[in-house]
Amino acid sequence: MSIQALGEHYFKRFPNFRAQYACADAPLAALRLIITIPLFKEEAEYILSSLEECTVNAPAEIEVIAIVNQAADRTDLLGFHREQVEALKKRSLKNGIPLRVISALNLDPKQAGVGLARKIAMDEALARLAQIGKDGLIVGLDGDCKVSKNYVQELLQAEQFNINAASLHFEHPLAGLEAREQKNIIDYEIWLRYYARALQWSGFPFHYLTIGSSMAVRASAYAKIGGMNRRKAGEDFYFLHKLMPMSNYAELKDLTVFPQARISDRVPFGTGRAMAEIEAGNKDFSLVYNALIFNELKSINEMASLGNENLKSLSFWTDFLEQEPKFKQSFQALAERSSEASFAQNFYYWWDGFKVLKFVHFRAQRHPPQNASAAAEILFGKDLEGMDLLNYLKSD
Repeated sequence: MSIQALGEHYFKRFPNFRAQYACADAPLAALRLIITIPLFKEEAEYILSSLEECTVNAPAEIEVIAIVNQAADRTDLLGFHREQVEALKKRSLKNGIPLRVISALNLDPKQAGVGLARKIAMDEALARLAQIGKDGLIVGLDGDCKVSKNYVQELLQAEQFNINAASLHFEHPLAGLEAREQKNIIDYEIWLRYYARALQWSGFPFHYLTIGSSMAVRASAYAKIGGMNRRKAGEDFYFLHKLMPMSNYAELKDLTVFPQARISDRVPFGTGRAMAEIEAGNKDFSLVYNALIFNELKSINEMASLGNENLKSLSFWTDFLEQEPKFKQSFQALAERSSEASFAQNFYYWWDGFKVLKFVHFRAQRHPPQNASAAAEILFGKDLEGMDLLNYLKSD
């Protein structure tokens, strides 16, 4: 099915925000990469000044869509956001990348949030690519980020290959932070990367990091999975885990996104909230999920490759299903409709990132958190801590 047909089908199935929030300018015929940036209660210049430092050989192949968004009842922000919209409409990037602006200042308070903002912008990106018949890449970025100078060119190169979606390399910058702040952000990034690396070690195939400012998706794949969700937090996790079971999911490691290491209350999850939780003494990110949990996950993955009957021999697996009746019911249906040969493949369409995380939380009641260095030594055989551990987790 062509991208035009996929786009048309998509907008028949789902609410179409374009009547109210479409970009004013028509897409250029050469367009094949659209970078979407939700802006809420933050300065756009932080990211735009970084994007215009990127190397660009063919600006007509790229667009940036900035969506300034808020709930209709946030009258305290309305003046700031209106001024921002008008300023952005006059703003241009010195490397020639076209900047498009969506003003979404009247969102339903029940739905307003980063998920809906991303959805409006990414839906618009899909429509614009479908209009010119280009199955290009739609990229998620955030206003509190910087990017490497090769960011755009690496994305354009990736667009030429047959990837359906990708996680992009990211690093939190440490320059300018006090020693305490540096330790906090290093602990947090280790916590993130340890979980992904431990999942990979266990044999779980969908172990990639899910960061909303560091993701890309093919327009056709976006349409096929039903687009972005409207979650106010965790939208990136659910979105990317719908894409990972598709073929040709990639990690782009030759570019870098630099999320700002700051305290923020804009969203319930993410770096800003994590920094706030640490400062308040509510969370210690130097402690990670116990290595024993990933040993159990490894057993699950190994037994699943041998068939359903082998899984039944694992008491922690049967205990988990007993605690999650809906999962138990859907798993039994999966097992009943799968042949012995197809069970292992079908298992991983069911055993997704959300269910794995639920299992990890369930087993964390039995296996308490442990120091990241100790966990890494058990799983990876590496006696490292601090920046040395972080650099190891960032490596291949």
